[in-house]
Amino acid sequence: MERVNQSSLKVFNWLITFSFLCAVSILNAQSPVQIALNHLKNKATSYELNPQDVADMIVTDNYTSRLNGVSHVYLRQAYRGIGIFQANVNVNVNINDQGRVLSMGVACLPGISNRINTTIPSLSPSDAVAAAASAYNLGTPGDLRFIRQPEGDDREGILSNGDISQEDIPVRLMYVETDGQELRLCWDLSILTLDGSHWWSLRVDALTGQVLSEYDWMTSCNFGPHERDKDHAAEYFSGEITSPALQLYDLAPSPLLAAAPPPNSYNVYADPVESPSHGNRTVVSTPWNLTASPFGWHDDDGVPGAEYTTTRGNNVRAQDDQDGNNGIGPMADGGVTLDFNFPINLNQQPSTYIDAAMTNLFFWNNRIHDVFYLYGFDEPAGNFQENNYGNGGSGSDYVNADCQDGSGINNANFGTPPDGQNPRMQMFLWTGQAVTNFDVLSPGSIAGSYFAVEAAFGPALPTTPITANLVLVDDGSGAPTEGCNALINGAAINGNVALIDRGNCTFVSKVLNAQNVGAVACVVCNNIPGGPITMGGNSGAITIPSVMISQADCAAIRAELASGVSVSLSGSGGAVDRDGDLDNGIIAHEYGHGISNRLVGGGNNTSCLGNEEQMGEGWSDWFGLIMTIEPGDDGGDSRGIGTFAISQPVSGNGIRPAPYSTNMGINSFTYGDISNTGVISRPHGVGFLWCNMIWEMTWALIDQYGFDPDLETGTGGNNIAMRLVMDGMAFLNCNPGMEDGRDAIIQADSVNFGGIHTCLIWEAFAKRGMGFSASQGSSASRSDGNEAFDIPPYCTFLPVEWVHLSATAGSRNIAVNWEVSMEEENSGFEVQRRASHEGSFTKIGFVASKGKATQQVSYGFLDKDARVGITYEYRLLQVDLNGVSSYSNTVSAVITPDDQLLVKLVPNPAGDYTELRLDGNLTGGGTVRIMTLVGQLVLERRFDEVEARSGVTLALEGLPAGQYLLQVNAGGARKVEKLTVH
Repeated sequence: MERVNQSSLKVFNWLITFSFLCAVSILNAQSPVQIALNHLKNKATSYELNPQDVADMIVTDNYTSRLNGVSHVYLRQAYRGIGIFQANVNVNVNINDQGRVLSMGVACLPGISNRINTTIPSLSPSDAVAAAASAYNLGTPGDLRFIRQPEGDDREGILSNGDISQEDIPVRLMYVETDGQELRLCWDLSILTLDGSHWWSLRVDALTGQVLSEYDWMTSCNFGPHERDKDHAAEYFSGEITSPALQLYDLAPSPLLAAAPPPNSYNVYADPVESPSHGNRTVVSTPWNLTASPFGWHDDDGVPGAEYTTTRGNNVRAQDDQDGNNGIGPMADGGVTLDFNFPINLNQQPSTYIDAAMTNLFFWNNRIHDVFYLYGFDEPAGNFQENNYGNGGSGSDYVNADCQDGSGINNANFGTPPDGQNPRMQMFLWTGQAVTNFDVLSPGSIAGSYFAVEAAFGPALPTTPITANLVLVDDGSGAPTEGCNALINGAAINGNVALIDRGNCTFVSKVLNAQNVGAVACVVCNNIPGGPITMGGNSGAITIPSVMISQADCAAIRAELASGVSVSLSGSGGAVDRDGDLDNGIIAHEYGHGISNRLVGGGNNTSCLGNEEQMGEGWSDWFGLIMTIEPGDDGGDSRGIGTFAISQPVSGNGIRPAPYSTNMGINSFTYGDISNTGVISRPHGVGFLWCNMIWEMTWALIDQYGFDPDLETGTGGNNIAMRLVMDGMAFLNCNPGMEDGRDAIIQADSVNFGGIHTCLIWEAFAKRGMGFSASQGSSASRSDGNEAFDIPPYCTFLPVEWVHLSATAGSRNIAVNWEVSMEEENSGFEVQRRASHEGSFTKIGFVASKGKATQQVSYGFLDKDARVGITYEYRLLQVDLNGVSSYSNTVSAVITPDDQLLVKLVPNPAGDYTELRLDGNLTGGGTVRIMTLVGQLVLERRFDEVEARSGVTLALEGLPAGQYLLQVNAGGARKVEKLTVH
């Protein structure tokens, strides 16, 4: 096939993007940036700011989400062109709704002109770097020269690394607030230390060389306390959140002119397998998503054909770093056929299977990239790609993923610099224990490997397997299977493995009794739920090995004893380290730091999660959890983080204060625990509390919509949760707290789904203490928040249950119709309308309640004042008899200039088919599209006028049961209807 010229690709994609922006400009006379700046200036006094405080703002990021049409504009307060650190603003603008501002987060400083200490630095950039090197014991810098000369008011440039940093050193002037008063001129710079343990983002006083502020872009997954910069905490303003109708945008970017990449395969622990403890490796072929990785995973020039046969490509470079030098290391090579299938033996040290580990690391970095690309972490949002294929954002920033990194142990980390600079993921080994293999060989119904823990006494399991039958002991007592007395079934046990229940006597005595009748090994069953423990005791008389298994595993095995159970026991002969590259929950956790650091506050400001109540660790845990949900899982299950890495069973607690679970008996932590510094560390413990909240919400959505294992195009509750969490991050300003995070998710639901999950979200957060009356206080403090478990009044008592709301355009008016059920204590419905050119809803009528009812009740209202060609949004304000009110979702309609477009689906709900019945201007036919609730196209077809008049039959075989959105375009009009498939 002819190779496509890269410049042509860029022109093509630029044209597509330009066309989209032109369409937007028809709606908005002003750009999103101008709208944001004007809105900030108009609201300045509300934040005790004078006009001069907001007169000089720097745009750090600005992009429009392809998913919902919201423009995220991120600004930095400045004085004479020099930015002020952490004095940030974010404004969220709905370009699909005449540029209406949805919300704004403001962390600007008042009276800045009177607080500036100087405008002229006395230290040069190289002086500042030398001062920083001295403060952090990095040695004396070598040759520091400008690779990119300073330019602009802030003298932004790039210095060479000076042999103290792995990366060249960007520098620029900035102001930083000190002691809440003075704004001191400083040099803003970053240093990636040679050992890779820190990636310091520093503000060095431009007069004295003192380090005024530090932030470590390298985030580690161990859970001890970490010092972070706390210079300024943003307050997220949520008072302007509204509930526009659901807008539909394609998940996919503009298509690229490229052939599908050739097939290749990876032998990995593929999702949803969390680790080797949770499942087996499988060979996965062509796993990339062509929307996110249009040329596959081994391309970076945008021309068909892989550039690399190794674990390197556009999104990640996975490499061997056993020597810990953080340089360019060897990579696993799949050959010209790109088949990455390498052997692995977990009974040997990880260095023996590093190619297999690198393949798994490469796979998971790419997999996470592709999945969350579809949920908004794309090029304009600051994702990690070498080549952005003309889709915006800054390229040249694929992930450097270091496999079996030798510079540390029992840890992992991720360094996230601003967009356009390569992040680094370091995956370390974890100190292991001797491997215990306990396998049931037969019968086939229970055959497989089971987790077992060796006793602290007696000989270790041999490397040559012990293979024999498993026989339950009998000591003739009232508790015969506990083996506390001399065994009476010695003949059956002789030469076999004894199965013994825990309880009423020492482990040593149990094993000795079995040994005395000729047992070759012992398996002890735990008598309480949870994982097995290490059996203690001491006896030089014991000559056979023994292990413990869990109560649940024992019950399954015991049920088959009558059929004869054959088992095998063996050991590794010594401790074997665990490889973090195989713990996919940790990989997803680390990559998640990159996502949250670039989404919150914008991709060019990755120092936004250093405050006391920051949620970064919680989002990262959630990424690991959401990627590894398996069909059949339940929210009440116990999900420990890092159980494989720390040699725990899958039922273990992991490295957090408790496993994640919606069962309060397993995890009872709430927001109020944030001030308990003895139990809740920072940042990991604080993040743990946040993850509890969004994990509750995730399972509430799964309970409502079901779980869909298709992470890319699924329509389950997990897919909806992914959309809400991702968009929620993008709505946030720097230094948010958990109240801010909750409100941002509610806003994301308002924008994406018309607010239909509002009460569900409130209930989930209220369960964990972030209810309606809760307050975070300052996000810079852990001690001034208040938990609450209530929900808004409109969610507490529902006098009606909404069934249906629609708006249908006629030739001269628009009919609003709705149905409710279980109606009681209802005064009536206020009908509200907003035209596309208006900023707020206004009352246009009131319809009184028909009285208490247990069945569905229909209502209607005719808007006779609607004008032709204007899109109107309608919503209902339902008013209780006691005055409490709540809103419905929002619907829209427009009277077309030529004729109305009427759409009806029969049947709906539907089975294998539905018929689309149309009326209106159908000249030339039209198109019909069916999409999931998260905007993924699942069916599209054209129809001509003849078919449209007779009825368009839509085949639905193969579509999973659930709710969909059907969009019809005909005669210049568009209608959207809900379609339910049984």
